[in-house]
Amino acid sequence: EEVPDAERHFCKSIVMYLQLPNRSEHFTAIQDTFNQLGMVWCNRRTFGKGFGFLRRAQHMYLTRPGSISGTAVESNYTLTIFYLAQAYGGLGNAKLSAFFCAETLSRQL
Repeated sequence: EEVPDAERHFCKSIVMYLQLPNRSEHFTAIQDTFNQLGMVWCNRRTFGKGFGFLRRAQHMYLTRPGSISGTAVESNYTLTIFYLAQAYGGLGNAKLSAFFCAETLSRQL
C-alpha cells in the first residue's frame, strides 16, 4: 500500500499548515490531517501514537475560536470522536471506548 507515502505527506502538510500566519483559515484541513494521521497509526495497531494525533484534533475542536464553525468542522469532530473510540478500544480502555461510541451516535441523530 501507499500508507508510508501518505503518512509522509500528512506530516509535511501539518508542518506547513502550522507555520501559516492565517492557519485558522485552514482549520478543517488541519483537523482532518490530525484525524488521518491518527488513523494511519491506529491501523498499524500503534494506538498510543494514533491517540496523540486524535487528541490534538479533539483539542483543536474544543478550544477553537467562536468564529470557526460549520458543517465541515462538526463532521470532522464527529470523525475524531469515532476514531477516539477505536483508539481507546485498542488501548484496552473499554469504558472510554464505549463513551466515545455513544457520543458519536448521539451526534449522528
